Amino acid sequence: MGVARLSGLVETIYAAGAGTTPWSAAVDEVLGVVGAVGGGLVRTSADGSRVITVSALAPTVVADYHAYYGALDGVVEAIHAGPIGEPVPGADLIRRHRGTEFHADWVVPNGFSDGVFVQVDAATTLVFVAPPGRRDYATRDRLAAIRLLAPHVRRSLALHARLAHETRAARGLSAAFDTVDRALVVVTANGETEHINAAAHRVLDERDGIRLDGAGRLTPVPRAAAELRTAIGHATGAHPRTGAVVLLPRPSGLPPLVAAVLPVRSVDDGAGRALVILADGAAEPDGPRPELLRRYFGLTDAEARVAVMIAEGLDVAAIADALRVARSTVRTHLRHLFQKTNTSRQTELAVVLHRLALGGTAPRPGRGLLHMREARRRSDVIR
Repeated sequence: MGVARLSGLVETIYAAGAGTTPWSAAVDEVLGVVGAVGGGLVRTSADGSRVITVSALAPTVVADYHAYYGALDGVVEAIHAGPIGEPVPGADLIRRHRGTEFHADWVVPNGFSDGVFVQVDAATTLVFVAPPGRRDYATRDRLAAIRLLAPHVRRSLALHARLAHETRAARGLSAAFDTVDRALVVVTANGETEHINAAAHRVLDERDGIRLDGAGRLTPVPRAAAELRTAIGHATGAHPRTGAVVLLPRPSGLPPLVAAVLPVRSVDDGAGRALVILADGAAEPDGPRPELLRRYFGLTDAEARVAVMIAEGLDVAAIADALRVARSTVRTHLRHLFQKTNTSRQTELAVVLHRLALGGTAPRPGRGLLHMREARRRSDVIR
């Protein structure tokens, strides 16, 4: 086997593992390169049952194996108990099972008198069926070729299993996201979306303040593009910050969307992701509820009202105008909010509030609040 042919065959094997080439095509090519006329992959489960997962055999032959003869296959059972990666000539092994029902009723009628077997991983056996009447099929060169290919098949099977697991996990995550009524988007460092739940699709489909571009990246209005890109960059970096809140002005004239950007670290590859929560105050009350904030942080009614407006993206001047109070009064409430929520900036406070609204965790109440609660408890005891 020349270098060019080997290189092409190995590429086909890994393409099957990646899902870009059918496993049947890869197995056919592997069998063909060593002159086999049939064979395939046989998988043995923990309970000893066997199935032919990929084959170049007639469908009726495979069906008979699954229905009955797989449980009687002493040949694959012997290979399964042997070393991984070492090809075993089949002629002598098959002859040792003469007189068995499996040999008489399945091996002989199908012309499987010779071949080569190799255990490629803990569960999978690769079977090569020799041409009928062919003597000395298991030559040194043929065994060397099979020995060379077996590790590539093993790694490709492992890749296939890993990708299948990740696909199932991604589908499960998408399903879980869709049960949340808030607009959630998971993005990579360059803004490409990995998960978008149904609520987020509705917001993005409106194309009012933010949309998806042709490459599937979050694209806000130009005025907010740099700020959102920076927030995602900070959240996905090597040392992610607590998070950020970005206001997304809407051409329709409706109040701006609020994008809370939170860091998410992938368990599998360690890569940074960002969770973007899109809150649309004009459509529904997506922000934190005043009652929850009062209970969780021990806020006064006035502090809770200011907190909700901070979560909506309003600044001190806008809050003062909305509440018809002096700006100094709003700043006083803000100082109390920072103390009670263990935050120091309005953007940090907004992120904490959105986390709590989403049902996640928030910092423990600040020391000032704990001291006030303790003082109140002591005064109640004295009275």
